[in-house]
Amino acid sequence: MLLAAVAIVLVFGGIFAFLNVRRDARERAEKTAKKTAERISEEAANRYLQENLPEIISTYDTMMKDMTDIPDAQANKIAEEESS
Repeated sequence: MLLAAVAIVLVFGGIFAFLNVRRDARERAEKTAKKTAERISEEAANRYLQENLPEIISTYDTMMKDMTDIPDAQANKIAEEESS
């Protein structure tokens, strides 16, 4: 009888330990995956900006220079439509 009780306690202890290890492994995997994804996305964004930022700034600069040639009436109309 005592041996059966000890066996039952060991079984429940083993089940609890298995569930605890499984939960801990899942939490660590999620944490690691999140850190890895953040690092990779930051590296990709930095690489993209390093490769394309001069072109983006040049295009924006050209666009802003071209916008100075817009008559005031047309500029006001565009601003009104955007604010609506």
